Amino acid sequence: MELEGTPDQVLEIVSKSSVRKDTVLLRDLYFKAGIPEYWLVNVRDGILSFEILQRTPECYVAVPAVDGWLASKVFGKKFQLQKQSDPLGHLQFVVAVGD
Repeated sequence: MELEGTPDQVLEIVSKSSVRKDTVLLRDLYFKAGIPEYWLVNVRDGILSFEILQRTPECYVAVPAVDGWLASKVFGKKFQLQKQSDPLGHLQFVVAVGD
């Protein structure tokens, strides 16, 4: 199967070895490709950062958080990245979805 066209949304998870690539290089390439939303998640070293970047004619602009929620035009929903512990006490991150 072959898919053609531009995706509506891309999600990148930043790692220690990909900070510049995910936050600068891919951001520029995704903009040039016409991708409407670029989600950027960074949970390195326990830091919690979640951005929904929406494409404008000039650049990507971060969606402002309202009560801790970020609105996606692509999905028509609100999202929030939450830091939790699993039953064994290990750190995990969960994406909550709201209307």
